[in-house]
Amino acid sequence: MGTAALQAASRGSHCSLFYAQAALVTHMTALRRRSSLDRGEWLFVQDPQRAWTLGRVDRRGSRVVSLNVDGRRREARMSQVAEAGRALNARGDDLCDLDVFTEGSILHHVRRRFEASVIYTWVGSILIAVNPFKKLPIYSNRIVDAFRADATAPHAYAVASRCYDALRETGAPQSVLVSGESGAGKTETTKIILSYLARVAGGAQDDVARRILESNPVLEAYGNAKTLRNDNSSRFGKWMTVAFDANRRVAGCAIDTYLLEKSRVVGCGPGERTYHALYQVLSDIEGEAREFPYLARGGCLRIDGIDDAQEFATQLRALDALGVTDRQDVLDIVAAVLHLGCAEFDGDDARCVNAETSIGRCAPLLGLDATEVETAVTTRTERMGRGSIVTLRLTTKQARSARDALAKALYGGLFDYLVRRVNESLRRGDSPTSSSIGVLDIFGFEVFRHNSFEQLCINYANEKLQLFFDACVFGEELRTYEEEGVPFAHVQFEDNARCVALFDGRPVNLFSLLDDECQGGEGARDDRFGAKCAATFARKNPHFEARGPDGAQFAVRHFAGAVAYETRGFVAKNRDKLSTTLKTLGATGNRLVASFFADDARTKTLGSAFRKQLAGLTRVLEKTQPHFIRCIKSNALKQPDAFDAPLCLEQLRYSGLFEAIRIRRAGYAHRETHASFAKRYAVLVGNAIGSPQETCERVLAAPAVKGLFDGPFDVCVGRTKVFIKDGRARGALER
Repeated sequence: MGTAALQAASRGSHCSLFYAQAALVTHMTALRRRSSLDRGEWLFVQDPQRAWTLGRVDRRGSRVVSLNVDGRRREARMSQVAEAGRALNARGDDLCDLDVFTEGSILHHVRRRFEASVIYTWVGSILIAVNPFKKLPIYSNRIVDAFRADATAPHAYAVASRCYDALRETGAPQSVLVSGESGAGKTETTKIILSYLARVAGGAQDDVARRILESNPVLEAYGNAKTLRNDNSSRFGKWMTVAFDANRRVAGCAIDTYLLEKSRVVGCGPGERTYHALYQVLSDIEGEAREFPYLARGGCLRIDGIDDAQEFATQLRALDALGVTDRQDVLDIVAAVLHLGCAEFDGDDARCVNAETSIGRCAPLLGLDATEVETAVTTRTERMGRGSIVTLRLTTKQARSARDALAKALYGGLFDYLVRRVNESLRRGDSPTSSSIGVLDIFGFEVFRHNSFEQLCINYANEKLQLFFDACVFGEELRTYEEEGVPFAHVQFEDNARCVALFDGRPVNLFSLLDDECQGGEGARDDRFGAKCAATFARKNPHFEARGPDGAQFAVRHFAGAVAYETRGFVAKNRDKLSTTLKTLGATGNRLVASFFADDARTKTLGSAFRKQLAGLTRVLEKTQPHFIRCIKSNALKQPDAFDAPLCLEQLRYSGLFEAIRIRRAGYAHRETHASFAKRYAVLVGNAIGSPQETCERVLAAPAVKGLFDGPFDVCVGRTKVFIKDGRARGALER
């Protein structure tokens, strides 16, 4: 491979994760080419309930194989079976050590480990973490100390240990990217990483590390909610930069947040809840959850196993620990949002029919006059010719929209304020910092029955991060082989760059078309935006699919599968603007409320602002040494000890792990330094003579050793390391 091609590969231009089923081609082709299958040989066969299940060969025909599956005879086409290998009972921690890499084999070993309550598994340097939906005795200070000494076993602590060790040794910034679908355990994994850093680098006299952990109850209360998939789903993205001083002790932390789902404040789907804080505050005000429409709309008022009153007490302690001295003002705003949601309207010229018990209770908590609040949500002002201003009455539907817009603005402003206060608490004076570890906990890929603007943004973020993963995992592999002078049979990959271009490509993309439509003032229409997308991309980008002639829906073929998006509401959500009437009202509130409306001069749309944020995050990540954790949700019902094989297999495919295994396995799964290899294997040729590299070459050239390997490239000596193709080659050396 030439240098130019190598550089392109490292940027993700020649590697792919698009539909990870390609990982099976080599193994299935090899299986079909075999002239015979041994009677009694184990194979994996596709199964609708278990994804892949084991069966033993009875006999094979030209196109069909007969198997014994759980005592029953079953016939399957050769395309429906895959090799099981000889390591069905292997207990290795790294899937790269397996002798066979089929979907069935990978799933089999992940499932066996899960059933033994072993939820972590390596894929090279990538960690798989399967959410067990139960507490396991594998997290404690004692275990942290053990991983501090030896980080070879798979564990979130091991990733944190490797990350911190690399920081200490090189001083280069590090990052940990925690990914997975909603409910896979990303937020908990992030907290485990932070707890490790607090333990090993917190410092005896410094409470910054402690405050980093104490920020979690606040951010989770105001940014997390129950969804159908997850009882504690993060409805925002979070990038935490933990700074270290010259002694590699924690010196501070900064948190950047991405795309809080403000629409959830005023409504959520059946069986879901809005943000935890809105339920927790009921411990501080009169009334039950069912009395507040914003809380009752999802039909789910409680979460099994969660005591909102107890969580509220935890939130208050965290606010105090972080030095939030105006916490009563914070709680008043939360209560005001609930009371505002009780406002009901009637008539063509809307009027509030229960102003005393809704707006009348809301306004004082915000430092506002109740009459002015009612006027602001039932009227709007417009500038007419010659500068005259007229006041127009809103319809009932428009008044409800104005009420909800004010509620979302208040809650969104409060969330941003709390993030700023958390950052102030985590900043330690002017102490110089020399390095950092960033931890990314961002929303997983989402596909619901109805997908809107929020899902489009979330899935764009996942596409962008997947492209970064491609470049890091595959590009680094190819670059390593090139730099080491090791022979490598290059495999072409098609990445998801064309899908990413749908969102941020030039000169036109989905977001730019939406911004153009938003420029149309009152005449802007969601369906016209959808029609523009179809006209622009339907025949030009294979990842876009037009759905229907009316522009009401389109689909994007993501790396994780096709998702249909309904365009209704896209224009309003992208604008994310308050009316002049509501902005003027908010600016007259108390000190905290007024601050939410003081800086609303931005002209950027929500979509363009989010794209800019993601571009900045990508630039930061590219300057770090990344470490990856792929979280897997074991079952959709959130039950302990339940492993839904089809669901887990789908997530393994979408995570890119099969491609990561294949590219590493196609090259060299294991590598050791010359010194380490020479020290261990010099005994095979007597004693070490010459440099470590010369000793390695002598070992591999010895006739007794050469005969151990199947091919000429099973073990190769590079410029600084010895590269070993797989577990079989390494096992031959060990024997």
